[in-house]
Amino acid sequence: MSFTQDLAWNARHMLRTANVVSQLQNCEGKRLAVSTHLDIKMVSFYEGYLKQGGETLFNHL
Repeated sequence: MSFTQDLAWNARHMLRTANVVSQLQNCEGKRLAVSTHLDIKMVSFYEGYLKQGGETLFNHL
């Protein structure tokens, strides 16, 4: 699968994560430091958090 197809799969199958993150209050001024293996399944969380105004620093392992 291509990256675009992976993102489409993620959008269809990670609905609970996307729903929970969309319920976050305004995240402006909040910073999240992440040290993790980046995985396509986490896109819904990070995308939603950033849309809510949060900031993220990634340290990819």
